[in-house]
Order: sequence, then structure tokens, then C-alpha cells
Amino acid sequence: MGAANVRVGASLNLGILWNARWICVDILQLPTHYPSLITHYPFDTLESVSKEYTTFIMIHAVYPGSFDPLHNGHVDIIHRASRIYDRLTVAVANNPLKETGFFSLEERLSIVHEVVKGMPNVGSDTFEGLLADYLRQVGAQVIVKGLRAISDFEYELQMAHLNRQLNPNVETTFIMTATRWSYLSSTRVKEIARFGADVSRLVPKASLAQLNRVFPQKRSEGVQEAPS
Repeated sequence: MGAANVRVGASLNLGILWNARWICVDILQLPTHYPSLITHYPFDTLESVSKEYTTFIMIHAVYPGSFDPLHNGHVDIIHRASRIYDRLTVAVANNPLKETGFFSLEERLSIVHEVVKGMPNVGSDTFEGLLADYLRQVGAQVIVKGLRAISDFEYELQMAHLNRQLNPNVETTFIMTATRWSYLSSTRVKEIARFGADVSRLVPKASLAQLNRVFPQKRSEGVQEAPS
């Protein structure tokens, strides 16, 4: 199957929108897992030269993490990634090799679900084991990671190379954390909350409710959400 040069609104044989760019491909050369992700749409305003359909691949990205708890830095990354990819799954990791989380897996998933429920292309899930295997299982093509500092990059670069070795069909996208949340981490949020300080401006309402349950000291009810 041949492919003609493709521009939006131009004649084409087979066009694929990939990361906001139209590209030409021979469908026989696509990786084996892509056919299940392909949706065919009839030509409407495009002029057909020899084919009845154009092909659009929905890009599914996964934002993994322990999210113990989810804070506004995480929420900022979720909002921004949801505007880049067609579908985003916030995947809460259950790592048996890691020290027991402060909140249970179910509590962390509940927080994430509450935060993303109003975002039509964002879902929540849990996973255990290799991230590369999880992406293969759900048919995702992209890993999303937030970067706060150079120290984050050194670690995440190694993980990106490792995940690509384990699953060559996966790419990693780094999104720089917004400056206003660059100092924020789940560890620091828990430390501050443990001593009774107000964390309402650092976490979404769902996380604040869980923190108030564990640390019932009086706090401000006003919560400053990450920008959408």
C-alpha cells in the first residue's frame, strides 16, 4: 500500500495524525499492536484519490507514580498531559519491593479517581510489576513523567532507556513541573501535615480529606487547585 504526501485538507492515500503531525505510512509496516488502535473514518472534506478511508491512531499515554498522596504538582502534570494525548491513564503503582505506602493502594486510587473524574479523556488504574509490561497490557504507547530538577532527570533518563529496552514500542515524555510546584513532593506534604501545618494549598481536596482523617489537626478549608 503506497502513501501519498499528506497535508491537512490535501489529497491522500493514508494519513496518520501522530503527535499533532500528519504523516504518511505504509500500514503493513506498523507494529503489530497498532491495528487494534486504528479507527477508520470516511473522507468528508478531504478529496479521495484512491482510498475510501483515512486512518487515525489514538495515542494512549500513561502517567505512573505512587501518588502517596497526590499533590498539586501531580494534578498540574495530569491537566497538561491530557491536552497533549487523546487518552491518559493515571496509573497508581503497587510496588511490593518498596516500603509500605502511607496510604493504601485503594486510598490512593480513590484520590486519583476523584480528581480526574471530570476529565473526559483521563482515567485511573493500578498496576503491579514492570511498567513496560503494563503499557503493553493496556495498549499504551507513551509514558509521561514530570521533572522538577536535574536530579529527577538523571534518574528518569535511566528509567526511560530501560523501559524502551523492555518495550521498544514505548516512548517517554518529560513534562517540566510548573515553577509554582517545583519544590513540592509527597514526602514533604506528609511531613508538613504530620506536624499540623496547613497543606490545603498544596494538595487537591480529595488528598486533603485523607490527610485530615489521619492528622485531624485543624486546617484551612480553602484549597488552591492546579490550573486546568
